[in-house]
Amino acid sequence: MESPRWLLTVRKTKQAKEILLKIAQFNNATEKLEEEIDFEGSLEYLSEKLSSGNKGVMQVFYLFSKPRLAMNTILVSASW
Repeated sequence: MESPRWLLTVRKTKQAKEILLKIAQFNNATEKLEEEIDFEGSLEYLSEKLSSGNKGVMQVFYLFSKPRLAMNTILVSASW
């Protein structure tokens, strides 16, 4: 089974929706999923992110933008 996020990035929205519906059925949340998911909006958002100048590259300072993320970054760096 492929990741729904990956399927959206390669414009396979039908398959992504099928997988998400299977996951929702397993979690007993199909009503919410069918109403809330906007696949076309998600596809547009992903297209914008992929076509932006930085190509999704994160800056190092982002790792310290939130307290928990900063703590995890420090702990992983120290143990490495």
